[in-house]
Amino acid sequence: MGLIAEKALRLFLDRGYQGTSVRDIAAACGIDVKTLYYHIGAKENILVHIVNRELEYNEQFFSSPRHNANPLALLNGAVEAWFRHCDENQDAIMVIYREIRHLPKAVRDRLLVNAMRGRAVFEVLLADAVRTGQADIDDPTLLAFNILALGHMWALIRWDLPKRYTLEQYTKRQTEWIEKIIGSAQVTHPVHRPTAQRQTKP
Repeated sequence: MGLIAEKALRLFLDRGYQGTSVRDIAAACGIDVKTLYYHIGAKENILVHIVNRELEYNEQFFSSPRHNANPLALLNGAVEAWFRHCDENQDAIMVIYREIRHLPKAVRDRLLVNAMRGRAVFEVLLADAVRTGQADIDDPTLLAFNILALGHMWALIRWDLPKRYTLEQYTKRQTEWIEKIIGSAQVTHPVHRPTAQRQTKP
């Protein structure tokens, strides 16, 4: 399924799920339609596979052990890792947002559970920073959701953001703003004007 999923992902990005036929996917893979149906059963199964693979990546990220005695440094490290994760998986994130209506309910429910798990990871990190006096914030839940969304924003607005910032510059600017929101003055970064040279994806 790996090669088929990769070829289908590119077609879904270029043409959309509805605009991509099984024949298109078979041609991109260099196989006949019957062989493709033998491997996938139905086109929907490819989309489900792409989503489930991204969810597995997310779950690995959210369950990764984080060892640092400084809660604020731990939070900043997790934000950086989340943004990098979204950068590396931006094609799948784009397809999920665009084609979620075509997914079975069970897969949509799993997406929701995954988002709640990600929110909980950052909420705990924020709460630890508050508990140790490194942060002062009255709504860590909302900020946790915002951090998740900022990672997705990098993946979704790739037609503009990478022209203005490198991933490193984007991460530093967003980390600065998060620190201002939580009332931390312990870590400061120089302000970078965007001079990105990163090659954007279509």
